Amino acid sequence: MLIKHKPDDFVVSELIEFEPAQKGPVSVYELRKRKIDTFQALRRIAARSKLPLDRLHAVALKDRQAVTTQLISVEGRLETNLRISGIQLRYLGRAKEVLGADALRGNAFQITVRDLGERDVRRSQTALEGVAAHGLINYFDDQRFGSLSAGQGMVGRDLAKGDYEAAVRKLICTIGKRDPLPEKRFKTLVSKS
Repeated sequence: MLIKHKPDDFVVSELIEFEPAQKGPVSVYELRKRKIDTFQALRRIAARSKLPLDRLHAVALKDRQAVTTQLISVEGRLETNLRISGIQLRYLGRAKEVLGADALRGNAFQITVRDLGERDVRRSQTALEGVAAHGLINYFDDQRFGSLSAGQGMVGRDLAKGDYEAAVRKLICTIGKRDPLPEKRFKTLVSKS
């Protein structure tokens, strides 16, 4: 079974409550991005528009390995024909203040799963019945819980299985290539305890 094999396999759209104001110091844009994380997108927009980065605000972070749609608030206004690789912006209107997390009502997901075997299909059907009855826990990705590239493994899987000690050990003890020497020493010490 393959999940998130391509960015188009994981599509996320914010569900936001936003009513444009007649006037206001803040411009609100719909940001659609592909294969770029939220921070990198904001940095590129700021650089291209020659606005200080601290004048651009996202309500929430969205995955890099995905196609995502979210709202951003800009103190001021961006040029209308801003073109940046992997980024599309659409002006939605003005606001009296920067949109905060209280405007976010959730996210809508479209997930493509590839190479499912018969057993995978049965397990997925059972899992979907559970989701329908109880909801879905938050997805854990490297934006919150480390990185597979650092060799941590699937921390989210350990959490879902209830193996909290394994999850914490992976987060705290896995040494990354770019970790500073004092951090590597700390992780080595903790892993031996």
